[in-house]
Amino acid sequence: MCRELLALRGKEPENCRECLPPLIEENRDAVMIYLRTRRQLIFAGMGEAVDINHLAVHEAMRLYRVRDKQECFEKVLAVNDHMMELADQERKGKDGLELE
Repeated sequence: MCRELLALRGKEPENCRECLPPLIEENRDAVMIYLRTRRQLIFAGMGEAVDINHLAVHEAMRLYRVRDKQECFEKVLAVNDHMMELADQERKGKDGLELE
């Protein structure tokens, strides 16, 4: 997602290790599940993404045998909310108006 957002700005990340924070072991499952399901989105009538598909998240957690599914699910939703907010900010200018 980071690379995609930078590409919208016409930039290429020099080193992802500089851009991304270190992965904390307790977040490993949530990061893995988010990365596997991040393109499984639900769209509104005008083609705007409104949420990640919860069924896809649950199925991925089942397939990868995540132990604490509730905690992982909540973390995946939090990451998705953050990434959707970043994408929304990219679509809008600094003044909050839609870019064309």
